[in-house]
Amino acid sequence: MEQENIIKNMDCAVEEDKTDPKVIEKLEKQEEKMKKREKIMAELQAKHDKLTSTPFNKIKLPIDADYKNIVLALTGSFYPIHNNHIRMLTKAKEYFEKNFPEYTIVGGYIIPTHSSGLRKKMGVQPFDYQKRVTLCQLATEDSDWIDVDPYLIA
Repeated sequence: MEQENIIKNMDCAVEEDKTDPKVIEKLEKQEEKMKKREKIMAELQAKHDKLTSTPFNKIKLPIDADYKNIVLALTGSFYPIHNNHIRMLTKAKEYFEKNFPEYTIVGGYIIPTHSSGLRKKMGVQPFDYQKRVTLCQLATEDSDWIDVDPYLIA
């Protein structure tokens, strides 16, 4: 839409005197605005992609075709996340490894839920979602198999 307006304005400028400093200045300002908007849109898209992409960097590869591969997932508000959240996933992994040797745990995820449910549940304004995701990432950074998947709150 913005580009169409600039093209129309450029067409108008062609009809006007291209050497007119006011016309040139107007077109330069419009071009500068368009570049700023494109930059902002690219930054927003990058933030969105980061928040909606499931990370796979801690998944144990290669996945063994001879076993039943499992990814453990723990959802919740994580307001705030604490050691027992991590412990729950660790205990589940240990249980599977001990009692079901035909299964291989290839990874685990902490999946924070959307803030709207948290407001209803607790009646408080929670940390914004980015802060909760960051806190979860800090809590799992030392784990070689648990990661954070923010897809529910994006």
